[in-house]
Amino acid sequence: MSQIHLLCKKGAHLKETVQKSGIWDSGNWVVTADEAQRLVGGTLYLHETKSQRSYFGGRITGFRPIVTGDKLKDRTIFTFEFLQQARNVAWRPGSGVRHSQLIILD
Repeated sequence: MSQIHLLCKKGAHLKETVQKSGIWDSGNWVVTADEAQRLVGGTLYLHETKSQRSYFGGRITGFRPIVTGDKLKDRTIFTFEFLQQARNVAWRPGSGVRHSQLIILD
């Protein structure tokens, strides 16, 4: 199953779309549209650091592009459904680490 591990300190760029709905947005990630599409249905894990287990996450249900004023302007916001099983998961070692994220595409 595809998954993405992200460094998301102190819940930055994390917002519940409708209060108490269990549906969340996490965004401004440097992920291509192709990668994001391949991650839909997979799991998103949020970590404070790579050495700490995930504190939040869930099943990715969608994504949308966003353009920022940052150096890397083209970013992605993921929409996901919270899953308890996405908590307390270790950052997996892998070669896909970039921009404080690890993408594993199956």
